[in-house]
Amino acid sequence: MEPNGVGPETETLLPAGAARPKNREALFGKGIFVLLFLIVLGSLAGIGWGAYRVWQHSQVQSSALSIEGLQDVTIEEPLVTESLVDESVAPAPALPSSADLTASQTLAITILNGGAPAGTAAKVAEVLKQAGYTKVSTASSTGDFTGKTVYYASGKEKEAQALVATLAKSYEGVSAKPADAANKETATTPLVVVFGVEK
Repeated sequence: MEPNGVGPETETLLPAGAARPKNREALFGKGIFVLLFLIVLGSLAGIGWGAYRVWQHSQVQSSALSIEGLQDVTIEEPLVTESLVDESVAPAPALPSSADLTASQTLAITILNGGAPAGTAAKVAEVLKQAGYTKVSTASSTGDFTGKTVYYASGKEKEAQALVATLAKSYEGVSAKPADAANKETATTPLVVVFGVEK
């Protein structure tokens, strides 16, 4: 026993009717338990998420071809059963030389409306003038023609091809033919352009 009669086992006396203070140790212990439970739960969720990401990454890697795997891949040639080239289509004509183009620009050219809509010859003449052709005249034919044709005089085939190449920039389906001896309209000038009825 210590002096004054107070020992370690001595309880503090409370006044009569006073409530005894609640023990907070139990509440503190429960809080620690809940905190540890949440930490463990979070750790397990993190491990699960990490395992899922590793699995997902391995799935992507296994589905992609590796460079080493490409060496083992053999590409078979397709079996061709028929020709893909349409042999009925004529090959594209060679582009005219600059000398042929210059020569065609200095020749007299007549543009005939041979059944095309009204004003076609004037529009074609304007296209040629803008392309550098200087001797262009227009007229209407006495008979109907079909298609778009450049008729050329003897020895003027290269100049006709140069004119066809110029017209092809604005009009599809223009072709070149020698002047028709039976039809004088196709031989009025060295080059005669006829826009006729569409085929």
